[in-house]
Amino acid sequence: RTGKCEVDETEKGWFLTYIDRDPVKLREAEIRAKRERAELDSDERYLKEVDKMVKVARQDGTAEAPVATDMVREEGAGPLAFGCCSGAGSKLSKLKEGLKPGACSCFGGA
Repeated sequence: RTGKCEVDETEKGWFLTYIDRDPVKLREAEIRAKRERAELDSDERYLKEVDKMVKVARQDGTAEAPVATDMVREEGAGPLAFGCCSGAGSKLSKLKEGLKPGACSCFGGA
C-alpha cells in the first residue's frame, strides 16, 4: 500500500519484490536511458542519410557500369602505391609531415 514493494500471489506462494526508489539510482537510470535514446537517434539519422544517398544515386542512374581495362604503365613512372587512410585531416597525414620522403610509401605517401 505504501509502494515500497510489489507483492504477487501465485500457486507456489507469495513473491515479494522490493522497489528501490533511491534518487541516485533513479538519476543513473534516467541518464542511461537518455544515452540509449541518443544512440538510437544517431543510428536512425545515419540510416536516413544512407537512404537519401541511395535514392540520389538511383536518380542519377546515367552512370555507366565500370569496365575492366588493362593497366598501362608509362616509362619512368614511379612505384605503384595504394593509400588506405589518406585525407587532409587524417592522423596519418599529420604523422607523415615529420617523416622522410618515402617513409610511408605503403600508405600512399611518396
